[in-house]
Amino acid sequence: MNYSHDEIEKIILNVGDIIVDHLTGYVGVLSIRDRHIDITKGDVYFWEVRWSTALFKRDKKKPLQVSGYIKEETLKLSILIGKTELYSIEEENEHSLGN
Repeated sequence: MNYSHDEIEKIILNVGDIIVDHLTGYVGVLSIRDRHIDITKGDVYFWEVRWSTALFKRDKKKPLQVSGYIKEETLKLSILIGKTELYSIEEENEHSLGN
């Protein structure tokens, strides 16, 4: 399935957003948005994600806590196809303000 640039751009990511990878069960928090310049594509953004196995731990004595980087476009596509679920802090703020 092909997704348009507009569909991808509609997904807004923020520091503090929580993501759930349905394939692995890992839960992550978006912590830093990092800009890189690609010689052919221009600006490319990556997100540092702090991962944990909060949904179902493989080893309850040693929960996974790892940081890693995901290309923003890849993360947005994962959200669009349903592999990753996004819990946005901005949406939570809107709901708590009664909007």
